[in-house]
Amino acid sequence: MNTFTQLYIMVVFGVKYRLRLIDKNMKQPLHNMLWKILEAHGKGSKTLAIGGTADHVHVFFTLSPNIALSDLVREIKSRTSRWINEQGLCTGSFEWQRGYGAFSYSQSSKSQVLAYIGNQEEHHKRLTFREELQRFLDSYELISDPRDLPSDPI
Repeated sequence: MNTFTQLYIMVVFGVKYRLRLIDKNMKQPLHNMLWKILEAHGKGSKTLAIGGTADHVHVFFTLSPNIALSDLVREIKSRTSRWINEQGLCTGSFEWQRGYGAFSYSQSSKSQVLAYIGNQEEHHKRLTFREELQRFLDSYELISDPRDLPSDPI
């Protein structure tokens, strides 16, 4: 018998020190590169949406059973930060924060997640990334020490 899976995952991670380095000129090339890296190194994972703001990104995809989530996120983050630095897309050295948030979704939630990711700029006019992450942790019943949350942008 074949292996059948449907694992919808949204991964969220931010720029180190919450610096607002993803400007309007970098945003689309970065999202394109994230898409390419996930497709090339996801071992069958499929990208569904990428969005975010100047200080963080959301990546929504189907996770292949052929790769561990932690391996895929490490690959995405290391390759994109290297690419940003090689391309000189920001002043100084670009780095992602340590860690990430990963949240699973059902097929019935897919359209809501796609809309949420597509509306990040508007959404973050009312809510900081820290507040957003705390809401995710609360809704998924994940206990968090406030010291583990990222600070608000510098």
